[in-house]
Amino acid sequence: MCPGAQAQSLLVQSDHPLAEIAEACGFCDVYHFGREFKRSVGISPAAWRRSELGTGPGY
Repeated sequence: MCPGAQAQSLLVQSDHPLAEIAEACGFCDVYHFGREFKRSVGISPAAWRRSELGTGPGY
């Protein structure tokens, strides 16, 4: 499973939905992926993607 570098790469290099990225990383559902990503990185995958791409509220 890849809540680290591979998931981060997919989040910024593609516009795939989180569910597809979760599946590509071997998670059975997006909720488990989100929990593990947040535990590993400190913020949710969606928030991390927005911060890296400079989009969303406040940008």
